Amino acid sequence: MAIDFRVPADQSELAQHIGIDEGRLALAIQPDKKKSFFAKHYIEKRGKHRRGEYRIVSEAEPLLADAYKSFARRFDFFVRAVESRFPHASAYGYVRGRSTIDNAMGHCGAPLILNADIAGFFPSISSARLKVMFEQLGINGKIAGLLTEFVTIDGSLPLGLHPSPMLANIICLDLDDKFDKLAMESGCFYTRYADDITISGRNSVPKKEIIKNILSEEGFCLSERKFRITKPGQSHYVTGLSVSDPKLPHAPRVMKKNLRQELYYCGKYGIVDHLSRIGIDETIQKGINRIDGFVRYVSHIEKEALPHLRSDWGNLLNKEGLEISYTTIEDHSPREIDFFVDETEIDHEGSCYLALSFVQTEDTKQIEFTTMYALRRHMADPFSGGHKKVLEKKKLHYTDSNEDLRKSYIDKLSILPFRAYLVFGKLKSSDNYEDLYIELIKKILPHRLMACDQAVVRIIVEENSKIKKSKIINTIKDTQSSLERNNNRRPLLIETIIGGKSEYLCFSVPDFLLAVFSGYAKSNTDPNERRVLFFEKLRDKYRVILDADKGIVYSRKRPFEPWRSGNC
Repeated sequence: MAIDFRVPADQSELAQHIGIDEGRLALAIQPDKKKSFFAKHYIEKRGKHRRGEYRIVSEAEPLLADAYKSFARRFDFFVRAVESRFPHASAYGYVRGRSTIDNAMGHCGAPLILNADIAGFFPSISSARLKVMFEQLGINGKIAGLLTEFVTIDGSLPLGLHPSPMLANIICLDLDDKFDKLAMESGCFYTRYADDITISGRNSVPKKEIIKNILSEEGFCLSERKFRITKPGQSHYVTGLSVSDPKLPHAPRVMKKNLRQELYYCGKYGIVDHLSRIGIDETIQKGINRIDGFVRYVSHIEKEALPHLRSDWGNLLNKEGLEISYTTIEDHSPREIDFFVDETEIDHEGSCYLALSFVQTEDTKQIEFTTMYALRRHMADPFSGGHKKVLEKKKLHYTDSNEDLRKSYIDKLSILPFRAYLVFGKLKSSDNYEDLYIELIKKILPHRLMACDQAVVRIIVEENSKIKKSKIINTIKDTQSSLERNNNRRPLLIETIIGGKSEYLCFSVPDFLLAVFSGYAKSNTDPNERRVLFFEKLRDKYRVILDADKGIVYSRKRPFEPWRSGNC
């Protein structure tokens, strides 16, 4: 669903379109306030010609981080609706459904490969350029200025901020057009992956000066030391992949050779013994994670050539009882995190599904206050209608709320400080209810606890007569113990509480999220249907939706769509 960013006329309306409360937006667009919201990370560049460090700016404040991710998704859809060239056919970096493999594919087997790099790609995109771009998309000057302040730091587009790659791709539309035209006139093929430009040809490729001139026309500079042309007989690489084979890109030969060698010695001596022998300055667990990363990367690229790579590596791990795990990050500041867990049954086409919603927040008091205020306003209005006696007893509950109250509370939910994780599976029979409930917890909980590294966590689960309290508590304890045994990231402390809706106002959040999800899952595709609008309003709050039966994870990169007949 495309949200039209040409509509907002003031800061308040813009905040609604982004998915952030107005107060936080006001702070985020103040240059002198912005630095307090962001953390700078420094990563050492590898390679003989890449020594040094470069800055990545990331969102340090969770709600602000969510707002930038929400804006990136919503603005992407908006630009697709109003700019027919976006995303450009030749742009492969940070575009949904495109990858480094796709970027390299068109260059396979070409005798000549020209590789060029844009120097200082993100920092060279200034605030002034971005403001002009926003205005060219039909956004009024005032809102364009606010958006520019929202997405920039120190007067330019920062590397590491979630919307930056998408905005850079919009800025580069004219650049891509020019290089596309140049390539076609030269009998060549052109692609761009972020700041990496590739042009391949059979007989010739464009001259270096022409590349420099086009970049200069579009406000960019060529990185002289990264410009190269490889000729027949030389190794050809595009975005790190070998394209010498005329059919498919491949992982670099040296990488595959080194990986095969490591796996051979892991099989011969054992993983722990091998990693101890090679003497690299890393712990055993870091070594396991490193090899696993290479296995995943190479097996993804070499699906046909090395079909058993991942299973062979998995067998080696199982043989020694080892797992992939990531140790605690020592410099975490103490956090207190609450999870509110609720469940519902969803009937659809003769089948029943059990769904659980885990709502994570670090600001329970704000959610409680907002929920209490919304309920109080409704109860005090003599003309509001609805099941007021039931609401008074059970508190704010979707089923017992009328449409006005539902809409009012959903509007508030869209900017409240929480993230939601939802998991569902088919309920085969009533006898299977407790087992499925526990299985769904096991599916969703480990990664959620890992993300709460070094935090003090409360998990408040709505009481359910169909589930023994001891089973819920023991399942959560077992999950924490498993993370601890494997020295994985995990909370410092977990407290599990089983309670009722009348005791904990925050249960209203997972209750509403489950109801909105259920309505959307069973809806048609009419964008104006109320239950579709409700879900779209909250879509960015659902960080993960997990289909436990199919093992499919839905997220921003893989959006959840309504169930179709026979396909749920």
